[in-house]
Amino acid sequence: MRLALLIAIALMIPGAASATAGPVLRGSDDAPQGPAATAPGCPEQDDEEGGAQEALHVKTSGTDAAPGAGDEESDEDAPPKFSNRFYRRWFTMDASTDGFEAPELPVSIEAVCKLPSRLQKEGDQLSGADGVAVVSSRTNIFKDGQQLSGTTGTAQVDGADTASLKVRLFRPNHWREDEDGSKIPTFRARRIDITD
Repeated sequence: MRLALLIAIALMIPGAASATAGPVLRGSDDAPQGPAATAPGCPEQDDEEGGAQEALHVKTSGTDAAPGAGDEESDEDAPPKFSNRFYRRWFTMDASTDGFEAPELPVSIEAVCKLPSRLQKEGDQLSGADGVAVVSSRTNIFKDGQQLSGTTGTAQVDGADTASLKVRLFRPNHWREDEDGSKIPTFRARRIDITD
């Protein structure tokens, strides 16, 4: 009787009710950090923000120097610079893909996310750039929430138009070259979620 009265009083006090419900709701509050319960990829960005990130990439990498700039030649092939901390970090990027020729998946990077704020500026240098994701037998491939393997997985990656990838950036001495012979950012792919 006394226990039932204490429970009824606890439920009537708002703070106690939320404290009681706390552990039950904790899983849903922490969902973004959970395994694959949330939708993959970066949050939607408006055009202005995407344009700002692309402009930042262009300015940093020197791929489109302002007219009249005297050092166009020297900066043209200079890759963006990243900290040692950034090279050790796994992050997510949304990208358009262009076929797959094992082990290389050419990508056009649309957005870089799931980075701590102190590394986000470095990640933003990649937005708007072309790159290569290296796919290995350890790369997990998903489509519509289903994990794919073997030739089914590689065929789906080859036919994909867009994907969300969990990647880590290689250091520049391991970067692949584009058709012009310029080094382009190259990533180790841990997971690929085919989005289209």
